[in-house]
Amino acid sequence: MYIRNQTCGEIKPVYSSSFRKTTPKVSGNKAVFVDERYGYEAIVLINLSSGEEEIICHVPEIHWQPDIDKDWIVWEDWRNGAHSRGDIYAYHIPTKAEVQVTNTPWGDWFPSVSSGWVVWQSQKYGNH
Repeated sequence: MYIRNQTCGEIKPVYSSSFRKTTPKVSGNKAVFVDERYGYEAIVLINLSSGEEEIICHVPEIHWQPDIDKDWIVWEDWRNGAHSRGDIYAYHIPTKAEVQVTNTPWGDWFPSVSSGWVVWQSQKYGNH
């Protein structure tokens, strides 16, 4: 996984591993991505300045599509199994608090976060 500074054009590795790192997103000096080194998909936050890493969601299930904006991370979460059809979770970085955003019998996918707002695609009412 690499990052490019658009101001100076510098490209540098963010993370190097034999395990897949997917769907990176960046906000300021922080990046979030899916890390498969544990045998399942974990959500990981990395400080781009220091290289310090924090595992945000380490529950042994599927976690997809992370997004980050300033102090918030959101992702699609399948910890309640296939019957959950996907829920949206959020994590407040300063307080380290995890919040379940959705808990419905419909599929909730592809979250995005900006300025404290979370938006996602929902299967409710056939709205895909």
